[in-house]
Amino acid sequence: RDVVPRAALLVEPEPPLALLPEVVLPSHGVSFVSLGEGIDCTTPAGRLQLHVLAALAEFEKARIAERVAAGLARARRNGTRLGRPEKRIPERVLAPVRGLSVREAARKLGVSPATAHRWLSQRLSETVS
Repeated sequence: RDVVPRAALLVEPEPPLALLPEVVLPSHGVSFVSLGEGIDCTTPAGRLQLHVLAALAEFEKARIAERVAAGLARARRNGTRLGRPEKRIPERVLAPVRGLSVREAARKLGVSPATAHRWLSQRLSETVS
């Protein structure tokens, strides 16, 4: 008999985990009992409790997804730029390598050619001195 500290760990709304206590385990001769919640999947009442817990977990996951989507939409509507802030490279660092090939500039700056290209593509008005 295996002991699981919290049944909530097993009743995520994903099908493989939700089916584990009542389909997969019994087919291998294993019964599921959660001591913390008092859920015994060998009884009809225990299986009902597990279904209710799984339904609540699925509902909670959907509500979280809705709130995140609403927050992202609100931030976009307000013009908030999401993600990591861009790193601005001072012109005094870039000036000595302007005019060189991207590969040579990358070598001198100690960065990849893609990073050197991105840095060198910055407009002069955007750079910080």
